[in-house]
Amino acid sequence: MNELIVKDENRLGFVTKFFDNRDDNVLGVNNDLDAIAQWLKVTASRSVDTEKSYRKEAKRLYLFCEWIDKDLSELTVKDINEFINVLRNPPDDWVFISRAQTTSVYQLIRKNGLSENSINLCLRILGNLFNYLNNAGYVKGNVIKLAERVDLIEDKKTDEKAMSLDAWSWLENWMDERVDNKEMPKDELLKFIRDRWVMHALYNTGMRRSSLVIARMADIKPREVKGSKHWYITFK
Repeated sequence: MNELIVKDENRLGFVTKFFDNRDDNVLGVNNDLDAIAQWLKVTASRSVDTEKSYRKEAKRLYLFCEWIDKDLSELTVKDINEFINVLRNPPDDWVFISRAQTTSVYQLIRKNGLSENSINLCLRILGNLFNYLNNAGYVKGNVIKLAERVDLIEDKKTDEKAMSLDAWSWLENWMDERVDNKEMPKDELLKFIRDRWVMHALYNTGMRRSSLVIARMADIKPREVKGSKHWYITFK
């Protein structure tokens, strides 16, 4: 395995990338950095926030690979479970102090570690990455799916963040007015149609924003229950 030191702020902002001379995949890449960059381009390029979130989680895993001296294709279920433990209880090398005091590229996690919900989101995003790489023949399987399961913990303060019916009615009417505006430029109209769909999905399903962010159109399917058709979002 050859090592190449690079400065590449336009992609993942990583300092090191590894080459393992792998060329038997349909992506046409032979290193983890290019594979991750291709995944980001395909799955997250349409949204700045999504791209930022995906990039952050990919960076954590990439640096973990560097930390244990493995590439993505060499990771085992045991490695992923160790990665989860790092997210929960970060070693000193991984604890973020401040930008001024940072001395290691691994210092990405606060002292108390990530919450279970944040780890769950991290694994969902990385599961998406490994699905993509597995389909491309870049890795042999999805080790994320086989690793420890991290369940969401219900937020007991959710009721404090609830939107009143009056507030929802106002927002719904406001969005409808803009979608019905025939003089609105097409690009702005499409954004309002999208935003209205997102707000209805969040309000009527009660799902978290993080869950909706990683959902894809293929995850949304109709299902008939007692003679009535409903739409379901199933996360893989």
